[in-house]
Amino acid sequence: MRTFAMSAPAWRPPRRLAVALLLLANVGAAAAMDLQEAFKAALGHDSVLAASQAGIRAAQEQVNVAQAQLRPNVSFNASRTRNELTRTQSVNARPVTTEESYYSQGRSLVVRQPLYRKALALGVEQAHAGERQARFATQYEERNLATRLITAYFEVLLGQDQLHWVEAQMQLTRTQLQSAQRAFAAGSGVRTDIDEAQARLDLALADEVVAREQLAYARHQLAVLTGVDSAALVPLDPPRLAQLPLVEGPVADWMARAREQSPELAALRERRAAVALEVERLGAGHYPTLDASLQWVDSASENVTTPSSSYRNTSIGLQLSIPLYQGGGTSAAVRQAMAELDRVDAQIETSERDLGSRVHQQVRLVLEGQQRMRALEQALRSAQQLEYSTQRSYEAGARTWIDVLNATQNAQRIRFDLAKARYDWLLARTRLSAFVGAEAAAIVDEANQTLLKAPTAVQ
Repeated sequence: MRTFAMSAPAWRPPRRLAVALLLLANVGAAAAMDLQEAFKAALGHDSVLAASQAGIRAAQEQVNVAQAQLRPNVSFNASRTRNELTRTQSVNARPVTTEESYYSQGRSLVVRQPLYRKALALGVEQAHAGERQARFATQYEERNLATRLITAYFEVLLGQDQLHWVEAQMQLTRTQLQSAQRAFAAGSGVRTDIDEAQARLDLALADEVVAREQLAYARHQLAVLTGVDSAALVPLDPPRLAQLPLVEGPVADWMARAREQSPELAALRERRAAVALEVERLGAGHYPTLDASLQWVDSASENVTTPSSSYRNTSIGLQLSIPLYQGGGTSAAVRQAMAELDRVDAQIETSERDLGSRVHQQVRLVLEGQQRMRALEQALRSAQQLEYSTQRSYEAGARTWIDVLNATQNAQRIRFDLAKARYDWLLARTRLSAFVGAEAAAIVDEANQTLLKAPTAVQ
């Protein structure tokens, strides 16, 4: 009877094997960074989100600027001037020239209060629409950041899984190569077994290079988002996936939710509202304006005829201005704004169609992902049973070690495919939640609950 070269049976209970691989990939997981910690770091590091938040502050100040134009405008002016006056007069039919030097001074206070200026009132509404647009745009960027972060986080975990499974395959192939070499040296093996094991090992070495490069790139992408180069991440806990709420309902309902709650579309709608107000504001250039004014003037020595005179004048009244003709500029500006409004309407329609397609795709990926995970879980159980049976048959002399190696590698490949299917399913859920307007913190929290020993969120 032959003795199988592996030191332990290839078959493992699925739960034990998954936990062992996850713990091996994340030594010191107690100090590892989870998704919530990564998201907090990304919130303070992401430049795109910082630019969007600055846009909110700018929009708030634009509201203040617009409101200020409806408030009283008060100005005070003061002057003091030295004058050199040369005066020529006719005295007894003879010109007489005199020179005089004196100071003149004046003070004035002017108060103007707009009473009816439709363009200014519409400007305030337009500024508020711009502020709402900036806030919706920031909400969209927060959700986009959450999606990008979760994607980068799971790419690192997937890269770690791939690298560990490639290393396990290399170790298995080395063991088989050594077994084939010993059998050949003892005269009971063939050279073909050595060559085949060496070829598999060379291929595994090439796969290791690719896996290390992919993992390094994934870590770099995560560090770019968070500003933290963390070597340890909290791994996925597969049993927790079953605790997530099911994605149910027809695709049309999800698409309707996205159209109603998407911050991306909400920002565009506020943009349209601002442009519509711009059309109305420019059209108000044809309307009259009415202001109340108060003016106080105190003047001394400002009359060259009577330099020694002074006066004080106070006036209060209304000023009406009626535009009659401005060269057609107002009408042209209105037509230009209306063309911009048509452009924004087309953008909204395009975005709604695109969002509908993306929602449809993610709903399909979520539903198909659930089926694929169940199929791969069953395939893994069958592959593990085949691996165990092939090992027993090899020990009984009914199978070759190549058969055992093929069965083991097939089980490893299914494990990796299952892990990838889980990450893909979680990412599809994440994108779907972002599309239908879920809060960024809630998106991150849901994904974080699938990690190993992730803390429960405080409600």
